[in-house]
Amino acid sequence: MVTLQIPNRITEGEELVLVPKKEYERILTMYKKYGWAEMELEADEDISKGRISVAYKSKKELTRALNKLK
Repeated sequence: MVTLQIPNRITEGEELVLVPKKEYERILTMYKKYGWAEMELEADEDISKGRISVAYKSKKELTRALNKLK
C-alpha cells in the first residue's frame, strides 16, 4: 500500500484520507443510494437541538433518566 505524508500546514490539522478514485466513486454511489446524506443531516439536527441523550451504563440509570422526563 502506498503511504503519503501530508504536512499539517497543508491540511490545517484536519485528517486527510486518500483512496483510489474507483473506490471513492463506489462509496459515493452507496452513500447516495442509501440516503446516508439525509440521515446524517437529520442526526446533526437532532444533536444541535439536544434531542440526543448520553449513553447509559445500566438499565437502572436509563430508567431513572426516563422517570425524570415525566
